[in-house]
Amino acid sequence: DTAFGELLAADPAAFRVKFRKMAGSAFAFYRGTACLFYDDLERERHGGPFLDERTGRVWIHGDLHAENFGTYMDANGRLVFNVNDFDEAYVGPFTWDLKRFAASVALIGYAKALADE
Repeated sequence: DTAFGELLAADPAAFRVKFRKMAGSAFAFYRGTACLFYDDLERERHGGPFLDERTGRVWIHGDLHAENFGTYMDANGRLVFNVNDFDEAYVGPFTWDLKRFAASVALIGYAKALADE
């Protein structure tokens, strides 16, 4: 039983391609495994100092990482910098988005061999 189990059974060929892409780098793996990240967080859903009934169940991005920020033209023709790619949005603790984003920034730093300080 895995986070990919049902999806993998439904379309094995698509997942072979996905897994090849994910093998390209640590960040590619991270991008392709949001379900594993949130499965791990779900196991420790005890809350925290910033979570209560209101903040523990809000609409979150669901896959917030550094590459899900970008520019686009709004309805008035203005260039906007914002979050994009909301296909994995769902209701959960807002801290999950913050943790996922922070982890993505750390992975980028690791890939660029930035100093730990």
